[in-house]
Amino acid sequence: MSPPRVVVFGSVKGAPGSTASALALTAAWPRREGGVGPLLVEADGSGGSVAAWCDASPWDAASGLVGLAAGSRHGGPAGSGAVEPAAYGSVVGCGLRVVRAPAAGPQAAAALEVLAASRFAVLRASTAEVVVVDAGRLEGSHVDALLAAADVLVLVARGGVDAMGHVAGRFEGLRARVPVMDLLVVGPSPFGPSEVEAAFGVGRAHAWPWDPAGIRELVSRGGRGRRRPLLRAARSLAEDLLWRADTGRLIPARPMTDPAIPPAEMPPAPRAFGAALRDAGDAS
Repeated sequence: MSPPRVVVFGSVKGAPGSTASALALTAAWPRREGGVGPLLVEADGSGGSVAAWCDASPWDAASGLVGLAAGSRHGGPAGSGAVEPAAYGSVVGCGLRVVRAPAAGPQAAAALEVLAASRFAVLRASTAEVVVVDAGRLEGSHVDALLAAADVLVLVARGGVDAMGHVAGRFEGLRARVPVMDLLVVGPSPFGPSEVEAAFGVGRAHAWPWDPAGIRELVSRGGRGRRRPLLRAARSLAEDLLWRADTGRLIPARPMTDPAIPPAEMPPAPRAFGAALRDAGDAS
């Protein structure tokens, strides 16, 4: 099985860290000698934030997400017929190549609507080692088309009961739209990855550090300081995705089990997790 080409990061509520996680995976993804390298694409309908994070040059409408949308509609730069997303990216201050979205939400949303008309086909045509997409909150009319272009959706959520309850409410609808879905559980959580996997039937649940110092190092040095928990977790995620693809284990997520009825072979902890999800859903 070939490696994933398009990996989308998104969330269902709040700001759990999808931008930082997408940046970290882009920094950690293995580089091919002579290759284009990984590419990060901002596809958040509320506007981009990487420029502010990474001390980038002023936004240029001819490049970035708006330029990519125009190129996809008119056949590439100067009508060349070739639309390579990396050509619309710029190397930002942290050393990563990013197709930047405008900070203004309406401009970003309009560009995403243009790309959605072709179901984001330009992303799958990229020669980058991987296209990592920061989708922010998964809302807006472009989301269905974006998820249809994804090989993997990485859903980012805080580890608390309320946050897991919100994920439970959206899980089935999202799972039906993507081939593979992983879950990043950010920060402290009373639930372990195996409990989350058992309750949700998700392809993989990853315990993900909340690491502000790692984020600062990432945006200032592009992940060259590899000892921070965030960068270590991102390398592990990249290696896991590539290993699962190479061994045929990058398989679709299973249907979600009834959170109140955990699998019989699991220890009692998943039952507590299921009950907590049920209670969170009843309270919402």
